[in-house]
Amino acid sequence: MREVTLRAALLPLLGRPSFGRELTREVRRRSGGRLQGGPGSIYPALRKLEAEGLVRSWTAARPHRGRGRPRRYYELTALGFREVHHLQEVVRAAVADAVSLPAVSSAVMEERVLRARDLSEAARRLRVAMIDAPSEA
Repeated sequence: MREVTLRAALLPLLGRPSFGRELTREVRRRSGGRLQGGPGSIYPALRKLEAEGLVRSWTAARPHRGRGRPRRYYELTALGFREVHHLQEVVRAAVADAVSLPAVSSAVMEERVLRARDLSEAARRLRVAMIDAPSEA
């Protein structure tokens, strides 16, 4: 999983305290299965976010439901909330730019593709004809 994508997927999820397995499931669910980060990518990403001061973590006082190890929870710091806001603004700007592009129907797009194909074929034939033509010297 790409680090930038994982970072962008994790940060918005950390607005409330969450633990690693829960974050892994939520990243998969929200990405429709396109991001399949497991412990080998989620935990290093969380540690890096913590080192950057965007996330803080703590270990629960006792094991969940009295079994296993105590869970480690992660949540955004104030700097992390600002980073999430910045990421949201970047996405909004990108979407606004994409939406401002003129809408093109599939029929118009198909016509343009066919015209480009025909022009490419005409250019190829012209190039072949020029190469095969006797030179005037």
